[in-house]
Parts: sequence; C-alpha cells; structure tokens
Amino acid sequence: MDRRATVLLCAALLGAAVVRGLTTKGGGRCLCPGPGSNSVARKLVKTIDSYPKSPGCDKVEVIATMKKTGELRCLNWSSKKVQELMRMLVKEKKKRALRNAHKKSKAQVLHG
Repeated sequence: MDRRATVLLCAALLGAAVVRGLTTKGGGRCLCPGPGSNSVARKLVKTIDSYPKSPGCDKVEVIATMKKTGELRCLNWSSKKVQELMRMLVKEKKKRALRNAHKKSKAQVLHG
C-alpha cells in the first residue's frame, strides 16, 4: 500500500509540474493582457521598455512608464506612432550620452 501511494504521489507531482510549465493559449504569460494603446504623448512618458518574444509570451511587448503617476501602460508595437516614439527616445538617449561624454572629456582637459 505504501508503494502504491508513493507512485501516485510522484505521478501527481509530475503532472502538476508539466501543467504548470505549459503556456496558456493566446500568448502565454505576457505582461500586457491585450494589444495596448496605439499612441501616447511623448511629454507624458518617463521611460519605455521593450521585451522581445519569449517562450512565455509570443509577442513583442512595449511598456511605457508615465512621468507623473508612474503608471505602466502597454503600447501596441505594430503601431507606427509607437515605433516613431521609440526611435525618438533612442535618438534623445544617444544625444544625452554624447553630451555627457563631451562634458566629461572637457572636464578632464580642464582639471587634468
């Protein structure tokens, strides 16, 4: 009887592990429940993070953090306005990085 109970327990645990590992139909464990917004005003956005497709989620996800509220808002990656916003933010980030690098090199020359 003990042996049978042990086998049944192992089978139940193995079955639970397999079921837990399966993704659900329609996208799996995505951060965004739906397709997301097609646009958002640039001045309201603090940061934007993008997440590539993965075994847990079959779509690219873009999540914006709003400046004032800190709210996370899902954006629709296929929207041209969202892609435009992403390009704009990348350009701004590059410009800031170049300005900071220039300031540092200038400061090193002055203090070096």
